[in-house]
Amino acid sequence: MGNSQPASEGVRVQSDRAPAFDPSTVYVAPQIDIPQDEEDDRFVRSFALDQKDEFTAFFEEYGFVVVRDVLSADECQTTIGDIWQYLESRSYLMETWFHDADDADKEEQQQQEEGEERLAPPSIKRDDPSTWNNGWPPLSHAGILGYLPIFTKQALLNRQNANIYSVFTTLMNRQDLMVSQDRYGLFRPVKPADGDENTRWRTSYSLHWDLNPWRHSLEDEQFKQGAASVKEKISQLTYDSPSEFFEENNEVGSAKDGRVNLQGLINFADNLVEDGGFQTVVGFHKHIDRWAETTKDSMGVRLMDRSFVPIDCDDPLYKQAQRVSMRAGSIVVWDQRMAHGSAPNSSSNLRFCQFMKMFPALDLSTVQAHNRAKVVQRKVDTAGVELSDVGKRLFGLEEWK
Repeated sequence: MGNSQPASEGVRVQSDRAPAFDPSTVYVAPQIDIPQDEEDDRFVRSFALDQKDEFTAFFEEYGFVVVRDVLSADECQTTIGDIWQYLESRSYLMETWFHDADDADKEEQQQQEEGEERLAPPSIKRDDPSTWNNGWPPLSHAGILGYLPIFTKQALLNRQNANIYSVFTTLMNRQDLMVSQDRYGLFRPVKPADGDENTRWRTSYSLHWDLNPWRHSLEDEQFKQGAASVKEKISQLTYDSPSEFFEENNEVGSAKDGRVNLQGLINFADNLVEDGGFQTVVGFHKHIDRWAETTKDSMGVRLMDRSFVPIDCDDPLYKQAQRVSMRAGSIVVWDQRMAHGSAPNSSSNLRFCQFMKMFPALDLSTVQAHNRAKVVQRKVDTAGVELSDVGKRLFGLEEWK
């Protein structure tokens, strides 16, 4: 989630955005193992929607929680179909952000009338893995489908899903929330049915933060000034660029604000450890302040302006990261202070997910909220989605009462 940066396939590499540092000086948090599911140890422990006290206590202790059955089996299959349709229609191409579907159709019709020949790019077909190299979207190393927020009908419906909203309201202890406009994820299998391993499809092994840990956690004057500058920039977002929907995700203010900042992803197919996907350093939300203090004079100074912070490959955190395996229809929600990332797929299974976070609602009278609502409303209209009353508020189109 966030502005993921390139890395080589399945290998921990030092990002050119992270300075070299002495790992022996970095604070190392205690190792905490994830409890496994008592009924099926292929998965981590999860909770039912009505176990609010139990999953809140788990979240506070471990920094993340998996809540199962937020989506039905039919909703999962519909979303998987929508992901493939998104790929097959090439909706991830950048020009689709600036033109609605009907505009694109008119443009193509005009070209045909003028006798212009448009060369069709090689297509992706869901039932033919041999086509899965045909112009696959950018960010494939991270298992993310391109740079654009996804506004398909099913992606929008998932964002206003009542069960998912309930999980976030429970953990954040408030109802006046807005939902992010983010992307789908898909990991291609590296061990297809024919047995020939396809290393080109292996995703990277990564850890990062979708916030700046020094600006968030420390009260040093240099970081406080940087936080104020970024806050002003965020308040003026126009959303003319799709990347601005990710900028709003990653700028969460200071710990002094007392705000709970959460991230999440929905899983649409059973996701085992070997299938790759979400990993995190368990319990790190309780230790990020001490980690930031020990790295502020090296990484902190050099990465002061970043809102996406990749973790140096030599950091001991990599040895503490654990995979979070979960069933189809589950959501994993984590504290945004948690070091997290992705482990590569080493199986014959596909991995499907949708990134999502909810955050305290913006004041709709502000420039930022007005600009955001204008873009979101246009995308909702194009998709032909009828939003619920809660959905309109989650999307920032109506005030919370």
